[in-house]
Amino acid sequence: MDIRTKLYDLASQENCDGEPYDTMQDAADYITQLEQELETERMRLAACGAAALANTPDSAAKVREMQDQYKSASLDDVIQIVDSEMALRKERDELKANIDHLLNDCHRFTDKRLAENQAQAIEAAVEYVPIQYDAGHYSAALLDYANKLRESV
Repeated sequence: MDIRTKLYDLASQENCDGEPYDTMQDAADYITQLEQELETERMRLAACGAAALANTPDSAAKVREMQDQYKSASLDDVIQIVDSEMALRKERDELKANIDHLLNDCHRFTDKRLAENQAQAIEAAVEYVPIQYDAGHYSAALLDYANKLRESV
């Protein structure tokens, strides 16, 4: 049996009236009020913990739907930090996507420049290096290969 119940029982005994009765009733009522306040604070603390773990837009929206009595300044601080975390994660993902895009562009450009350089080298070889034994056949084949290099990228 808890102290609140004992106080109510004592106050309701025969010959307990006046100031002792009022004091016991007041004390029991005060204990009840404190227990309710403690439960509210427990729920506020639980709300902070739940909000701290809800770091995606969907989970954050669900967790933040609660009765006003469980909201607090501490919860607002946690929500602000979680929102900041989500914004930073989004920014990181956008930057990573931009970097990936730039890297792909660099690879394509590098591949294109490499193919162009190879094609130019082949053309220079055909123009400046005498090719013996059926020069026309080899020259045409090399120039055809140079064009295919350019088209491949």
